[in-house]
Amino acid sequence: RGLVDGMSSDSYAPRGNLTAAQCVKLAACMHQLYARGSVTLAPAAEGAWYTPYLDYAREQGILTEDFQDYNGVLNRRQFVALFYRALPESEYGQINDIPSDAIPDMTESEPQYPEVLCFYRAGILSGYANTPGFAEHAFGPESSITRAEVAAIMNRMFDAEARIAFTME
Repeated sequence: RGLVDGMSSDSYAPRGNLTAAQCVKLAACMHQLYARGSVTLAPAAEGAWYTPYLDYAREQGILTEDFQDYNGVLNRRQFVALFYRALPESEYGQINDIPSDAIPDMTESEPQYPEVLCFYRAGILSGYANTPGFAEHAFGPESSITRAEVAAIMNRMFDAEARIAFTME
């Protein structure tokens, strides 16, 4: 879909983390591609490169509060909160029967829990698997998110056939 660029012309850096600005850019482009069928957003010629993406994300309700540092790395909780608003809720049809208290490292009272749970139920997220330090299907809300993880999530958001069916108890 042409939404995710490399870090340079010959490097993607799949294990690298995304900044808040990069995440806002991706969420804004996803929204525009979904809503209009193409992306016309482009970096600013002057000032912060990401300003047009911020403006669009604010106008469309994707970005509801500013990040303190747009050059700082987002954690997984912040990422899901932002990307959840990039597509309409109707795109997150439930394919997994996940109990409301099943995510091992989050509670229902935590911020962004409804969005995270929705992504689990839709098969967009499945949590960690066989990852040292994390329970099976843990989300890792305060962990940073890698470029490879973001690419996989974006693919699942756009392509329902790519979503993961699984169960949790």
